Amino acid sequence: MFSDQAARKAGSLLGPPTEEVAIFDRVPVANYTNCSDRFLLSERSFSRQYAHIYATRLLQMRPRLVERAQEKWGSAITVRKLCELQGSEKCCVVGTLFKSMELQPSILGEIGRA
Repeated sequence: MFSDQAARKAGSLLGPPTEEVAIFDRVPVANYTNCSDRFLLSERSFSRQYAHIYATRLLQMRPRLVERAQEKWGSAITVRKLCELQGSEKCCVVGTLFKSMELQPSILGEIGRA
């Protein structure tokens, strides 16, 4: 229905294919203002670190997580921190995971390049 009406209009973008190449005039943009400057990163800042939030959350959640692990796997399950891991020991690990992201700002990387 719509395509039938559009096909009747020759010389527009919605016209049927023709051998003739359509040329459309550009509309001049006279009053364009670039407002993107406020989004440009001028300097890398490490003031927004979240380690304290992760540490506090882990500190508050650890007792609940240990309790849940013991409910699920029995009270004999060993619950360890990441820094306490030992090779070939079957245990439950409670800690904070870190995802390495290549483009994430790193204070250590910045210091190393300086």
